[in-house]
Amino acid sequence: MLNGRLFPMRLTTSVVVSMLFMVSPFHAQDQSQVAMRRQELAQAKDDTARAIAMSEIGFNLIYALPDSARSYLQQAMDLAERIRSPKALATTQANMAWYATKTGDDVGSVALCRSALGFAQQAKDKRLIATIVSIQAALAEQHGDVATALSLHRTVLQQWESLGEDAPAASALYNIGRLYVEMGEYARARDLFTQALEVQTRIGNTNSQGNCLLMIGNTWKREGDPAKAMELYDRAFAIFQGLVNQRGMGLVEENRGALHAPFEPTRALQHFERALDHYAAMGDAEDRGYILIEMAKVLLTTGDLQKAERALNEGHLLLREIGDTDLSMEYELLWAELYTKLGKSDQALAHYRVHMAFKDSARSTVARNELMRLRAEFETERAEKDNALLRAKDLETTERLRARNLQLYGSLALAVLALGAMILVWRNLQQRRKHQVVLEGLNSELYEQKARIEEINGLLRLKVLRTQMDPHFIHNCLNAIRALSLKGEHERAEEYLEGFARILRNVLEHSVRDRIALDEEIAFLNDYVRLEQLRLGNDLTWSITADDALLDEELQVPSLLVQPFVENAIWHGLAPKNGPKRLEVHFYTSGGVVTCRVQDNGVGRTEKAPTPGRTSLGLKLTGERLELLTERMRSAGGFRVEDLKDEDGAPAGTLVELRLAV
Repeated sequence: MLNGRLFPMRLTTSVVVSMLFMVSPFHAQDQSQVAMRRQELAQAKDDTARAIAMSEIGFNLIYALPDSARSYLQQAMDLAERIRSPKALATTQANMAWYATKTGDDVGSVALCRSALGFAQQAKDKRLIATIVSIQAALAEQHGDVATALSLHRTVLQQWESLGEDAPAASALYNIGRLYVEMGEYARARDLFTQALEVQTRIGNTNSQGNCLLMIGNTWKREGDPAKAMELYDRAFAIFQGLVNQRGMGLVEENRGALHAPFEPTRALQHFERALDHYAAMGDAEDRGYILIEMAKVLLTTGDLQKAERALNEGHLLLREIGDTDLSMEYELLWAELYTKLGKSDQALAHYRVHMAFKDSARSTVARNELMRLRAEFETERAEKDNALLRAKDLETTERLRARNLQLYGSLALAVLALGAMILVWRNLQQRRKHQVVLEGLNSELYEQKARIEEINGLLRLKVLRTQMDPHFIHNCLNAIRALSLKGEHERAEEYLEGFARILRNVLEHSVRDRIALDEEIAFLNDYVRLEQLRLGNDLTWSITADDALLDEELQVPSLLVQPFVENAIWHGLAPKNGPKRLEVHFYTSGGVVTCRVQDNGVGRTEKAPTPGRTSLGLKLTGERLELLTERMRSAGGFRVEDLKDEDGAPAGTLVELRLAV
């Protein structure tokens, strides 16, 4: 029976494997049964029994000795085709379908199942028919055809119930419920799991009881009832613990962790650690790899980046052993998120590119699977026509000996073949139209992905500009400290240095955030101007305010964008001036756009003599950031500078209006 894992990616991978071991024509694969089957082969009284015995020997050798398995299966098929026994052909083709699936030939597996079902129906063996339909349901799930899989599982349930077979009927109920979980119909799925649990309890299948309880708990978890989910998880864990089922206990701990992850990350990590221990005890590298991903997600959420990095490193080592493309894609995305939080944009971009390469490869795989499914349908039609031709030839040979109307039957066979050819041509035209639709869908997805990459490139350009502004700010502060030291004002230099350390910490915190709250920006600017007052003296007064409406709506503004203008006003407007120095900064709304006004009563731009390149660098970088933000937010942004004059036309300060793209 399938496991109770919540995660869709892993569930899809495990569906077919679990199904194949559950619906074997007569038993699970077991190399120990080879000797018994060989004895049956030696004692067989007719060719049908011999073909079936050889087929069963091959089936039981598929995983242990695949080459020997293929040899036995081919001998069985040759004998079954020679004697034209429907039961022998059905059994052999079903077992060959197992072999085709194991070797990755999904197209051949589908065609063999379809042909085997036809022969089983001819043999009127209901148990064999139910088994082959179960295999078809598993293959439909592997190809993502949920509607077909659901229909086939329902057919299997009816067949097993009509035969009075409780165990396979319970498994069919479980698989139907699992498909309803994927479709989001949790109440209906829970009812099916409960029915399966009752049957498994009645027949004493303890391990399957634990799986049913786990899946019922998952439906409650999906519907937002963690208390009921945890109660069922506890019951399932008790069963698996009694059976010393490491995988079962690991699944319960994994689902417990997923339940606590959004609200109690510390507790979730404890459950994930225990699940990791259970999977390690059974040597399951794939399950450990997925657990480490979930742990890394929680650690990234809590901000414990060092532990998250260790979890990703450990999982990355397992990737060599697993070789799972979907798992690799998730790891690369988490690496990108980790390095983004660490401020390592180049490494984050590199991992994101690898993630997108895996994603594009996965899309190619989906398209390839769709083409394989279409090809399987074509091959099935061709196989059916070949079978029809063989049956027609057998009928022709028999009627030649017994009847006089050989010509009539021959003409009828030719008419059937002609009609089949016409149908085949029509079907090919239909498939070409379907291919056209699939290709158009893939092109649309590629266009959307290109737009997403362009957006990310814009974000990275913003981060590069911001990292250029940080050294510019630090350079100016260090020059101020140097100037105070050269004047011999060591106490003020020391006080400036302490303030600079505090404000630098704020700069570092803000530099890794694209936006900060307006009240945080005002507090930062106050700290900065207070720092500059130590250098200029008490002649400097200032006010940094904002409209109440902006503060009430908790506005977010670009970080470190206003400070260069304030710095420019102090260093090149107010510092050269004698007498009172006044700085005013005010945030307000103008024409629906948030605007910041920076005004000083300094010497004006005509009297300034800045160090070459100093003022232009800060304003140039700030202007580029505004352009990029404006482009991304599709809003107006920019700044203008106005020289203020007194009544006599003399310079009376500078006014800067900064339109923020928020």
